[in-house]
Amino acid sequence: MSKLKPGKSPGRDNIHPEFVIHQSTTTSGWLCAFYTSCYQRLKLPKIWRRASVIALPKPNKPAEDPKSYRPISLLCVPFKILERMVHSRIEPVVDSQLPREQAGFRRGRSTADMSGHRGQLPGQ
Repeated sequence: MSKLKPGKSPGRDNIHPEFVIHQSTTTSGWLCAFYTSCYQRLKLPKIWRRASVIALPKPNKPAEDPKSYRPISLLCVPFKILERMVHSRIEPVVDSQLPREQAGFRRGRSTADMSGHRGQLPGQ
């Protein structure tokens, strides 16, 4: 929760990051128990499975052209917190199992980090 950024837009549940950042210890305990319940039952609230999609105009592009807009998906803040918690727990386990050539979507790496494998598939 400490990594939440204030000023971000809320999702469909209209819970702003500031609500979570400044919540009481009682609320934190309830949220923790709720996350545990979601994990044990393997169920998430339906509202968390839906994003609010808005279109942001790209700079210096004609407003009448649909290609001039970038879609942004607004997810519920409590769901983003849960995603980060799960990710932080599985990343060390999964990362150690991935081959060195798998660089995309990994912390501290990019697809350009394929040292010696520029444009080649493994085994080529």
